[in-house]
Amino acid sequence: MQIHSHNYRVPEPFQNKIVVLIGSSASAVDISREIASITNEVHIASWSNSIEESETLPGYDNVWLRPMIESTNEDRTISFPHGFKISADIILHCTGPNASKRGSPFDLWSLAPWLSFIGLPWKFELQCEWIAGILSGRISLPSQNEMWKDVEAFYDSLQASGVPIRYTHNITGYQFEYNDWLATQCGAPKTEEQRKKKLSHDFFEQKSSP
Repeated sequence: MQIHSHNYRVPEPFQNKIVVLIGSSASAVDISREIASITNEVHIASWSNSIEESETLPGYDNVWLRPMIESTNEDRTISFPHGFKISADIILHCTGPNASKRGSPFDLWSLAPWLSFIGLPWKFELQCEWIAGILSGRISLPSQNEMWKDVEAFYDSLQASGVPIRYTHNITGYQFEYNDWLATQCGAPKTEEQRKKKLSHDFFEQKSSP
């Protein structure tokens, strides 16, 4: 059986199952840890995991970090690099939306210009303040043409740098630059350098020892 994280609700259907979870971002992190206590095995397959060796997730003895799968087979097994195979009950795709193209951020805006999407919690306060400023007229947007030119230039820079389409919205490398831009727009203070160092340290600690 294959499902997408969009359809995930509760961990109970995964009880005593062997699950291959594809992806390693927010939904994969949350779901893998939630189902780990009742599944037999969870195998997290991701492009970011080492292709040379597999290891258990720190703090869990039944969750393995695997490289991306190579194939699914007619005998219902799943193949990984170096000949490793498992027989899985469920493949759970934690891959976000369709990433076949970078897409236009104005597609939804043209349909519902009053609708806003808030990002992950560690930056949501500034995002909320910025959106409130836009809606109240306190902050002015450039023209749609100017914004689209900026988007195209950004997409071109990603392509020139070899960034895969699936990482279009990954802002890990310039998270603080983005936060500081929001703060400037809202008239709020930027993040102090000492706090940036602390947040960066905590982020990598969480990745290595969740």
